[in-house]
Amino acid sequence: MIDWRVRLDGVWADAESKDWDPGPGPLRLRPGCSPAELAAAERRLGRAIPPPVAELLLATNGFGDEWAAYADPLDAVIDTNLWFAEDEHFDRSLFAFAGDGAGHPLCIAPDGTIHGWNAIDREAFPIARSLDELYAFPR
Repeated sequence: MIDWRVRLDGVWADAESKDWDPGPGPLRLRPGCSPAELAAAERRLGRAIPPPVAELLLATNGFGDEWAAYADPLDAVIDTNLWFAEDEHFDRSLFAFAGDGAGHPLCIAPDGTIHGWNAIDREAFPIARSLDELYAFPR
């Protein structure tokens, strides 16, 4: 299991020491969700939240910086997944948890791989092999 708060808290300090500009930082980490909030969300969605996303939400209920949100808070995750549940073209094996900043939701597949969803082309496109890789900021 990844200690998301430790990883994300250290991004800007690590970046400065390596002369890498991560953006307008620092990351703004919200307090994590409670297990009861996740259980209520799963009941509302009628499906389980994939374990990697649940772990992230328990650590931080969304995070971002001055420019963007990199992981959505639970209420947005619920709304996005409910909205896509009504889209007959959306691949229902995917679970949306964030956006890519260009209007595509970022989704996790049952095998843990991360995909973007292109609603115009009605297809998923690969982004990363895991949530861990997606948020593996340069070290």
